[in-house]
Amino acid sequence: MVKHIIIFLTLIFYIIKAELVEIPCPERCNCEMVENLKKASCTHKNIYSIEINMHPDVDIFDISSNYINSLGPSTFQNNHLTNLKLLNISNNALANNIHMDAFNGLVKLKTLDLSNNRIGVIMKIWLKDMSELKELYLSGNYLNRMGNEPPFESKSLKVLDLNNCGIDAIEPDLFDGVPNLEYLDLSRNHLMKMPNQILFNLKKLTFFSLDDTRIECNKMFMSTIDYLKNRDVIFKTPCKKIDQLKTGQKFQKMIMDPSIQKNSWIFDENSDVKIIEVCNNSITPRNETYLLRVVKISPPIVLASILAYGILTGLTLGCICANCSCSCKKRSKDWGEEVELESSHSHSRTIKRRSFLMPSKRYRSNGNILNYETNIDKESLLESAWDAGISTPQQIRRVMGEERKDYA
Repeated sequence: MVKHIIIFLTLIFYIIKAELVEIPCPERCNCEMVENLKKASCTHKNIYSIEINMHPDVDIFDISSNYINSLGPSTFQNNHLTNLKLLNISNNALANNIHMDAFNGLVKLKTLDLSNNRIGVIMKIWLKDMSELKELYLSGNYLNRMGNEPPFESKSLKVLDLNNCGIDAIEPDLFDGVPNLEYLDLSRNHLMKMPNQILFNLKKLTFFSLDDTRIECNKMFMSTIDYLKNRDVIFKTPCKKIDQLKTGQKFQKMIMDPSIQKNSWIFDENSDVKIIEVCNNSITPRNETYLLRVVKISPPIVLASILAYGILTGLTLGCICANCSCSCKKRSKDWGEEVELESSHSHSRTIKRRSFLMPSKRYRSNGNILNYETNIDKESLLESAWDAGISTPQQIRRVMGEERKDYA
């Protein structure tokens, strides 16, 4: 036990010591020692060239996210950077300005990252000196034309990232030069077909991605998926998982999971719960009504019937209202009734009255009594009196005038 503790403390000491070791470093870079590897990080420093007087013993050189626009012949060899094991030049502006001998002398390089550099052509000669190369990252470049000759040739390469490179077609022998490839990412490209020969040649493949591509999921491609599954390859496909629902396995039974806790307001412990077979059962559907049958047969007929019913209802209501209006007019014509008014002049006349009622009154004229009763049920104001424009009837005003003369 004590021995293990001593070994553990010794390892911690060496790790701390390694992190604190300083190496000569350019002004615009940060250099450190990590896991016995000398690392120089020069990212986001507005660097335009590899020639920055980097220490030759650097193992990890990260010069990503700068403005490097070209790599000349033997540029790393000329700057004494042949000891590199990891080189990251991603997110620069190299485009097609990489010399065919730019990577000469990088015999110890294991990881090369050229992502997002607008590279349009990959040369096989770039990898000729990289005998120990394990990982190559080329995502985000413009590799829609891979050429007739396979651009990859490295027996040591295991990881190849071609994600989002605008590739629209690949040849069956594209990866014949990398037989030991284990990780292949072709996602987010414009591929519409995938030659099966590619997968047959990659015997050590463990991860393969075609996610977010335009490949048609036909029977041939589905057979490719089955082939990869049998090889235990992790495969990301653009197809939907349609093989999960197979014939004869769709909704066979609805069974409550016993692990779910029952709620008293949902379940009745005393009730009998039955399992019903949904498929191939003998349950007959409920009888349909005549209206439902009509709706299924012809929806336009239903709409026309509703419209006709509305029109018929409107015409009926219109006739009822018209009859009511006619009866009201007839009553207004028969509104006047004949009444007889007698006066002291021993003559009478018959006139029409209105329905405005007044209380009973008596008036005296020349010793004679004029009885003018406006009973609610019999008499009312004279129509001629109203035509005179005065509230007192005309006949009554004449009699009242004679009475005033007698008093005078």
